[in-house]
Amino acid sequence: MARPQLEDGHTRIANEILEHLIKMHLSSNQWQVLLCIIRKTYGFHKKVDYIANFQIVEATGLCKAVVSRTLHCLSDMKLIDRKGKFIGFQKDWESWQMLAVSLTSETIETHISKRQERRIVRSDGYIGIWRGSVEPEFQSMATKQGYILEHRLIMARLLGRPLDAWEVVHHKGTKYPLGSLEDKGDNREENLELLPLQAAHMPSILAQQRIKKLESELAELRTIVDGDESKQNSHPKLAIQSTELAESSTKVSSPAVAQKIKDTIQKKGIYIILFDLWNSLNIYIHKKLTSDMSKVIDSARSDYSIKEIEQAMRNYAEIVKGAEYYFNHRWTMAEFLSRRNSNNIERFLDLETAKSNFKKEAGRGTHRRNPKGLEGAKQGGSLGDSIGKPLD
Repeated sequence: MARPQLEDGHTRIANEILEHLIKMHLSSNQWQVLLCIIRKTYGFHKKVDYIANFQIVEATGLCKAVVSRTLHCLSDMKLIDRKGKFIGFQKDWESWQMLAVSLTSETIETHISKRQERRIVRSDGYIGIWRGSVEPEFQSMATKQGYILEHRLIMARLLGRPLDAWEVVHHKGTKYPLGSLEDKGDNREENLELLPLQAAHMPSILAQQRIKKLESELAELRTIVDGDESKQNSHPKLAIQSTELAESSTKVSSPAVAQKIKDTIQKKGIYIILFDLWNSLNIYIHKKLTSDMSKVIDSARSDYSIKEIEQAMRNYAEIVKGAEYYFNHRWTMAEFLSRRNSNNIERFLDLETAKSNFKKEAGRGTHRRNPKGLEGAKQGGSLGDSIGKPLD
């Protein structure tokens, strides 16, 4: 039980000041900071003292940004005098602002609307909402600056709980069919997806960077093509020659060239997405995308869709990493997609079938002999041989 005594120290303050402070409509943050300043000045029989922001942070428990903003507010209200870090309480109550403000319904509505408008667009494109304008149960998601990212807040409201720091909310994007480009301002519920870890978000981020680069390259190529056409049309003789060539030769027209460039860029985008997915599964890490990988991807796409290839990769990773499965051979990406390895995509396309084929059986050792569909084991070797993960 606390037993405070005047003999242990007290703060002297005139009753007249207290009577007028009672009439002030201050926020909880403003009261905390103001009382802290009174304690550090009047409490030590001083009118002004050198008070750093971190001292107020330690005394009140507020974050540094809130303390800085509150000091500006109190200074504008003439409740404190500031000269750099020297701060003092302004006892001249006649100079105070916002005295005896009546909270009418119109004032309350204006106050609420201002709080609702406290949203910012950050330099990285994300939208931030001030934590004071959201429900208390979600305020723990705020950054050090006091803002909650709008897309994370929307996802938290959908789930009915605050998001953990390691959970990532991904913008699916609608510009590309593979969902590889984010629109950070598009915070519709159907455009948001919750990912368990940042590692799951990395393939999308890398794909976005690659696609932006390919888009710039496409724009440059279009400029070159358009420039060549304008040069030909500006010269009469060249224009006549180009007309004759178009009628008498099989030269490809500029729209066809542009379409071919676009198809090439889309194909490169598919290579990049599958390459980044493979590395994110942490089966066998590659340093770069090689021409051999591109060739086996083209070969695999002739029989399977991109979704089927991605599903087979994920299923293969689950089997290789699972302790309950005897199969632990780690192929490279090119080996996995190659037809020479008994069609691995077909083998791992259905997860349940793969689980039953490669599941350990009690009392029969760690391996079964030649399960259905498995022809990759060589004589004198074992599929369970330990294979590391060197870099290319």
